[in-house]
Amino acid sequence: MQSLTEVYRCEIDPQWVDYNAHLNDGYYALIFSLAGEGLFEALGLGAQWRDEMQRTIFTLDVRTRYLREVHAGSTLSIRAQLLDWDSRRMHFLLYMFVDGDSVVRATSEQVVMCIDPQVTRAAAFDSAAQQRIAALLELHRDAKKPVTVGRPLGLR
Repeated sequence: MQSLTEVYRCEIDPQWVDYNAHLNDGYYALIFSLAGEGLFEALGLGAQWRDEMQRTIFTLDVRTRYLREVHAGSTLSIRAQLLDWDSRRMHFLLYMFVDGDSVVRATSEQVVMCIDPQVTRAAAFDSAAQQRIAALLELHRDAKKPVTVGRPLGLR
């Protein structure tokens, strides 16, 4: 987990805690969404890139796994693992940790796509972005991929 890229940090607001005395599931979605933006920034795919390249990023699929409780006042660290990519898409996993321990509290597996907003259609990442994405994948290549990645959702 040490080779993974920290992309977001926050403290849990007491208003985000539900009747079970832990982080409400809707706030996991918010935190992981902001962490995804942090990953895009780390890859140079932030606001400046969007303006200069006339591209944006849409989320295609998200799977959140709730593994351990998170309580009010906790400081969270979100780390990213790039799992795969092609010229238009990225597949990554976000891990949620509470500062001071190494227990994964939740994960968010995501697939995103580069979009040309002028026509709202898939578009390739520019070559410089592709080089940065490839470099991050290489950095994460030795990180163990959880067995849950890509698993279908269901009861049986």
